[in-house]
Amino acid sequence: MKIIYCMTLLILLVILTNGCGEKVTEVKDKQVEKEHNQYHLIVNNKVFIDKINDLLLIKTKDSQKLWIATEKGVLIHDILTKETSRFTSTNSILPDNKVYSIRVDKDNNDVWVAGVDGLVVYRDGKFRQKFTIGDVYSIALLKSLGRKEIWAGTHEGVKQFTGGSWKTYNKNNSGLMDLKVVTLSPGKADHVWVGTVRGLHKIMSNRAQWERYTGPTTEYQGGSLAVIPGNSGLPSNQINSLTSDESGNLWIATNRGLGLYRNGQWSSYTADHKVLKMNFGKKTRETVLGNSDLCGNWIDDVFWLESQKTLYIATNNGVSIFTDFEKWNTLNTSNSKLPSNKVTAISADDKNIYAGTDSGLLIYEK
Repeated sequence: MKIIYCMTLLILLVILTNGCGEKVTEVKDKQVEKEHNQYHLIVNNKVFIDKINDLLLIKTKDSQKLWIATEKGVLIHDILTKETSRFTSTNSILPDNKVYSIRVDKDNNDVWVAGVDGLVVYRDGKFRQKFTIGDVYSIALLKSLGRKEIWAGTHEGVKQFTGGSWKTYNKNNSGLMDLKVVTLSPGKADHVWVGTVRGLHKIMSNRAQWERYTGPTTEYQGGSLAVIPGNSGLPSNQINSLTSDESGNLWIATNRGLGLYRNGQWSSYTADHKVLKMNFGKKTRETVLGNSDLCGNWIDDVFWLESQKTLYIATNNGVSIFTDFEKWNTLNTSNSKLPSNKVTAISADDKNIYAGTDSGLLIYEK
């Protein structure tokens, strides 16, 4: 297939203020895969090939913008004009270029950006506020008992902000099992879901009661590896991402498959995988068949699209698409222009799938 690249002149506006980012031009790749329109993000006249940590699509009456958290700052890609702005620690008040998570306050459209050394808030076209609270891996915004709460997952525990000072929950004053909080998600009835590398927590609305959920662990017993069950149906204790749907179901991304907490019941979905076995000092790896058409067990991100009752799953072997709790589809480098099968962030709307990988971004028209 003949490949035609349409390149435009890059216009750099280096404006060293805390509001205006470096303007770069996104160029639509004219290569089309049969029936689908697909394109990569172009930055500085080159395909953007860096790792993407998070994606957030923000739609208003007049605009559609995709916020992209990367290892080299924040990119804001205008879906309509195809222009991209980049914010870094050089041209904004971002404390560091490594950005982990982005969330929007739907009441006022403030955008909260989390990364190394803290949080910044983007309001009315500028980064205007900074909170230096250490490395922040995830954010959750919610209302509880009529007041707005900001929750930050850090390497020191969970931090809560209600407009005054930050309150820290750690092992000493809460039920937290591990200090590094990787992911957060608001739940129904004002509770907060907290994911760590040692299990899942549910902070109840009174903020004093914590519930713990654990998956299986392995340990040596009599020269063999034994599986010790947890107290839930979690496929693993390493929680990488969480999302809740409008029915209150919780979807859980782990390093060993997908978990679902629905109406008080646990389910898990796995792909074919290998497990380590040891019998009297001899190590072997055995293949275990999965129980679903999930394309990979290591899951970095999950995104629920309510309008289509569909879960988008970012795995280490492509994108799995799970619709109506029964139908599976896969997007990978074999059937699309996905830059890499190692998918690290995912988002979608009724028209497009936005897949961030360790080697750039694909925008895929359904």
